[in-house]
Amino acid sequence: MNTEIEGVKDMIEFKAGNVLSIPFSDYSFDVVTSSSVINNLHRANYKIKAFKKIFTVLWPGGKFWSYT
Repeated sequence: MNTEIEGVKDMIEFKAGNVLSIPFSDYSFDVVTSSSVINNLHRANYKIKAFKKIFTVLWPGGKFWSYT
């Protein structure tokens, strides 16, 4: 894994889940990333809900990166 190569394996945890019901408390993260998640939500109201959930779990000033 890249985390081993970079020497950060013990500092990083990967979780899979549903962006529409993120199971973390508000202000839990400095950074949130996604890979094609937003693009795969086909209804506008799902996209809005996803963005709201993402920005709820970010600390103020946190970063969100989405890769497509």
